[in-house]
Amino acid sequence: MHKRFIALTLLGGYVMAVGCVPKQDANAPPPPPAGNTTQIQDETAGQPTGGGPIPPNINAGVCPTKTVLDDGEDGDHQAYKDDQRGGYWYTYADKAGTVVEPSGEFKMSEGGPDGSKWAAKMSGKTGPGGILYAGVGFSITDPKAPVDLSCCKGVSFYGKKAGAGIAAVRLKVPDAQTTPEGNQCKQCYNDFGRDYMFTDQWTKYELPFADMSQEPSWGDKFPGIKASHIYGLQWQVKDPNQSFEIWVDNVELIGCGG
Repeated sequence: MHKRFIALTLLGGYVMAVGCVPKQDANAPPPPPAGNTTQIQDETAGQPTGGGPIPPNINAGVCPTKTVLDDGEDGDHQAYKDDQRGGYWYTYADKAGTVVEPSGEFKMSEGGPDGSKWAAKMSGKTGPGGILYAGVGFSITDPKAPVDLSCCKGVSFYGKKAGAGIAAVRLKVPDAQTTPEGNQCKQCYNDFGRDYMFTDQWTKYELPFADMSQEPSWGDKFPGIKASHIYGLQWQVKDPNQSFEIWVDNVELIGCGG
């Protein structure tokens, strides 16, 4: 699996994708570099222009037969491969001094809720100022493509923090409107989602698509998430000049088929 990371380079301790990135609004975080070559090629391929055709989803009108997106129990960094899925976990960070681990090839960490053996973890420290962020996430498919999840109500996951660092975590759900591959946005990456305050105890969170919203102060705005064209999930921290250790496990779809 290491061959999927040959387009990454290390700079100042954080992971950075090779190539140009679309220019963003001054208040908007730059796009995250990605954890495999497919995403890097997609996210650096030209400037987003908006108003183009939405790419076809890979399973139009077909409800997922299995609701687990990934529980980490196979110990690798690939999400479940059912229903044409099977994207990869990755971390990303800004270019303003934030450091995040793991870098390069993502590795699961031992531990999890309710006897789980493995979970996704990112740790590090945010930079002292500027547009700061670090995140961990996965694409639902590989190669990266939109997935029709409109027969489901939303997503659930377990999360926690460790230590005295950052507790504020945002779940981001990139869709065809907010990621450049969808051809709809000019100032992209303001994904639908929700802000949470993690604790040092594993907690289950459920978030319906209908309750997801964008951040108010930057990026292109859309009336609601496009659940028929979802690309992945990410968990992001942004508080400046702080350490962080964020854990995520048992990511599932909820309310499917009903």
